[in-house]
Amino acid sequence: MSLLCVIDTETTGLPDNPDAQVVEVAATIYDLSTGQEVRCWSTLVKPTTWGEDGRRVASEICGLDTDLIDAHGEEPVFALMRLLDFARGLPLHAWNRPFDEEMIRRMDPKERRLDKPDLWGPCLMREFSAISRGNADLRSKLTYAYEQCGFTEPSNAHRALVDARMAAEVIAFVRNGGTLVKPARGPTTYAKPAAEAAPQGGKRKWTPEGMLETSGGAA
Repeated sequence: MSLLCVIDTETTGLPDNPDAQVVEVAATIYDLSTGQEVRCWSTLVKPTTWGEDGRRVASEICGLDTDLIDAHGEEPVFALMRLLDFARGLPLHAWNRPFDEEMIRRMDPKERRLDKPDLWGPCLMREFSAISRGNADLRSKLTYAYEQCGFTEPSNAHRALVDARMAAEVIAFVRNGGTLVKPARGPTTYAKPAAEAAPQGGKRKWTPEGMLETSGGAA
């Protein structure tokens, strides 16, 4: 078997919001040789703070019941421990690794469980873009990539387990030589337009599709 562990998070905001936290995390382990899911896991996560707009984002964008999260969500660090136990040593992959990696880091502020050089695998979005568009620096929204593979977007997309499964299916499809049936669409590149060049300091701007790195300043 050739196993791939794909994770996804639903959050109360983007990582440039210091109050944004994970409210749902899920993972699927996929057998790339057969294109079948081996096992899956998901849980609600109770944030330490909802922040100014967190409840609205979780409800309207992620489709989550915030009262249910309050009542039954796991503490972030315990949810993280369960995620790592589920992976059983497999590297964690995510469609938008920079986004999910940052949000997972917030589940363990002391990073005791995350200080492993081989914890994360390559970004799946970049892999798909390299295969489908010949350039890993081109952004590909997951729902668009899913359509390009000829799949029908599920009605409950934007739930963590659904998105993790979609990412796994896309990567299994292209790695096994599947033919894309629709042209790419949506945002095109990670590079920031010159007019938006950031000041010195190497600050980063986050978007739902990816992380835009500045070229100026220290790393």
